[in-house]
Amino acid sequence: MTGMAQRRSRLVAVVVVLTGLVAAVLVYSGARQTRIVVGAEPTGPVAPRGSSALTTGTPTTRSARSPPDGEPQQRLVANARSTGVSMLRYPGGTVANTFRWKRAIGPREDRRCQTGGGDGAPLDSTIGPDEHMALVEQMGAETTMVVNFATATPQEAADWVSYMNAPVGTSPWADLRAEHGHPEPYGVTWWEVGNEPDVGDQAYWMEQDASILPGEHPERAHKYAHGGTTEFTDQPLTTDCDRRADAQISDGSPDQVRQVAYAPVAPDPRVMVDGEVWTQIPTLDGAGPDDTVFTPDHESGEVRFGDGVHGSVPPEGTRLTVSYTSGPRAGYMDFVRAMKEADPDIRVCSSYQGDAFLEAIGDDPAFDCQVSHPSTPGSSPP
Repeated sequence: MTGMAQRRSRLVAVVVVLTGLVAAVLVYSGARQTRIVVGAEPTGPVAPRGSSALTTGTPTTRSARSPPDGEPQQRLVANARSTGVSMLRYPGGTVANTFRWKRAIGPREDRRCQTGGGDGAPLDSTIGPDEHMALVEQMGAETTMVVNFATATPQEAADWVSYMNAPVGTSPWADLRAEHGHPEPYGVTWWEVGNEPDVGDQAYWMEQDASILPGEHPERAHKYAHGGTTEFTDQPLTTDCDRRADAQISDGSPDQVRQVAYAPVAPDPRVMVDGEVWTQIPTLDGAGPDDTVFTPDHESGEVRFGDGVHGSVPPEGTRLTVSYTSGPRAGYMDFVRAMKEADPDIRVCSSYQGDAFLEAIGDDPAFDCQVSHPSTPGSSPP
């Protein structure tokens, strides 16, 4: 039997999530082929047969919205139970690719903004992991959590696993969960790395041009699997939470802090103000009022401009752009290993479809399970 045939014969979990109002059947199958084999013997934890999963959407979606006390709406709970929904996916859709979970825990007044994974618009953090789990627990359901692949690190993902699953006293994240009102571990088994990275407009750090289809650039599958670097040219230099194109326009204020979309950043980013290249310096302290300079944080991707005394202020209405190399960034395999260090009993699924990904991972034992998202017609809840 050839190496590829052996790989395709291995049984792994297939988690099928239907986007829309209905849900998904979760079964075990030959996930390395393009068919589902009903009745195959599993090699690990089995999701309930016939279970149905509902994508809850963004942290601010109406379908998951809670009253001010954080308790789920009882009508939502009753409706979900009556329709047989037994698994909830969080956070669902493109926002999962940019969702920063650490900003969505603790007192709501202390929470920070999120960024839309599609249009890049700013969002709030009203529905965090704890509010989501309150809904899951009231429904008597299970959940699958989607890790932010576009901008997170494996360590951030591992911290999230610890927050959800570690016993109190074994992790500072578990202790923090207890402070937030839930001493017992949530015990989340199913995790997913990214949302549909094989879809053209969800390339994020893997492609300069989001319109390029994955089939036109198989290298994307390798980047998703193993990480890598990508060069960006004239990318809008926006803000921490607002990644829309208009957010690249300077408001003329001093001490502007801008955000490169996909940190970490290689040592020599080229920052431009209306097409004029400004100069990178290590600190603004010694700069003059007319010096067209900036200082970057290569790890976080922050770019700082002057205040008119130490460094010039980008004039109001000018367009701020950046050309840079993003990375090196981690891939799915790195996420799996880090997350399973935090909890070896979880299942960490890939969300990249197609043979290119299967070829990229080869025989790597870290490959755990595969997620599929067949769409179904639906309508928004009232």
